[in-house]
Amino acid sequence: AIKCNDNIGCSNMLSFHCFPKDPELRAQWLMKIRRHGFIVTTSSRVCSRHFETGDIFVSSSGKRCLQPKVVPSLFHWNNFSKKTERPGLYNITTQMCILIRG
Repeated sequence: AIKCNDNIGCSNMLSFHCFPKDPELRAQWLMKIRRHGFIVTTSSRVCSRHFETGDIFVSSSGKRCLQPKVVPSLFHWNNFSKKTERPGLYNITTQMCILIRG
């Protein structure tokens, strides 16, 4: 995301989530991330720090997954500050991130 300081190597507590394939849900994600001209690729990801507490769960295999139809909502422009523990979140205050791999 804009002003992102996080990356895939910064913590084993972060998880990175693919953009949804559903066109309507994907459009909602794109509206929320506010990246003008951003084009989603198969390598584009959104960091777990953008999602609410109940949006992420840990599967039986230990993978951090998103609940169906959730939309990222926690960004610097909406004054996100939440200190509660969430699956896939490490405990420091930095800006949110969207990972885009070459």
